[in-house]
Amino acid sequence: MIFFEKVAEVVFLADEYLNHHGHLGFPQKAESLLKGAGLHQHFDLKPILKFALDKNFSTSQKYPHFEFSDFPLTLASGEHCFLDMYCWRRRPTSIHHHHFVGAFQCMRGQNLDWSYEFRETKRLGDYHSLGHLILKSQHSLYPGDVVPIKWQEDFIHQNLHDDELTINLCLRTHDQPGSYLSDYLFSGLKTIKHPDLIQKVERIYRSLFLSEITLSEIDLSLDESIHFLTQTYHHQSQGVTFLKFRKDLCHQVMNKYELDVDYLCQQHEIHLNNLE
Repeated sequence: MIFFEKVAEVVFLADEYLNHHGHLGFPQKAESLLKGAGLHQHFDLKPILKFALDKNFSTSQKYPHFEFSDFPLTLASGEHCFLDMYCWRRRPTSIHHHHFVGAFQCMRGQNLDWSYEFRETKRLGDYHSLGHLILKSQHSLYPGDVVPIKWQEDFIHQNLHDDELTINLCLRTHDQPGSYLSDYLFSGLKTIKHPDLIQKVERIYRSLFLSEITLSEIDLSLDESIHFLTQTYHHQSQGVTFLKFRKDLCHQVMNKYELDVDYLCQQHEIHLNNLE
């Protein structure tokens, strides 16, 4: 199939570039490779799905547990980069930046892409900060359109998958060790998604449904407090221990740091609903 041949060629050429030049200039190179290959002209979803379901399918997967998009699929891998396909139902992504570089290309459907600038005004621990999120540009993406993915805060964006099914290809480097994704709220809260923070908050959350733990029994940092509150903002549990813990934590963060995390989440959602 011509599509798979071109995918393999794109990854080979991208790997060759990275081997000689490193990450510098790779977003532009990835954009050029995707545009030149014309993959959208040969794209057909059904043969790709059959390829993924074949008993001989052995391509190492970036997201083996479907952690990203509704259906992620690594189509080809090299030493320094790989090419993924991401299928999305109609919805927006978070506002985020990346800890890799490359480019993505629309294969099917329509994407609305917004890019932003973040101007920090206050640090809140190691993994959070407050600031102003400023819209830089917005544009629609149709099959064949390509967007370069620049390093971290050089490319803060949100993508609205504005169709019943949109499909993008992403040619990208592997994650840069020691760097992490960041998410942003429209209300100006930035979160660096460090795995230690995410795992600690998940342990706290799960513990509340196993024992009658109170806030006074746990030594929480400001980072852990903020992340717990943002991650549980929509939680539907009526568990008494959880509800009391969360209420007490809201009051503690407000009284100690003059920070209303629920208000920040609420303002973000109002803006998000207006987009949709």
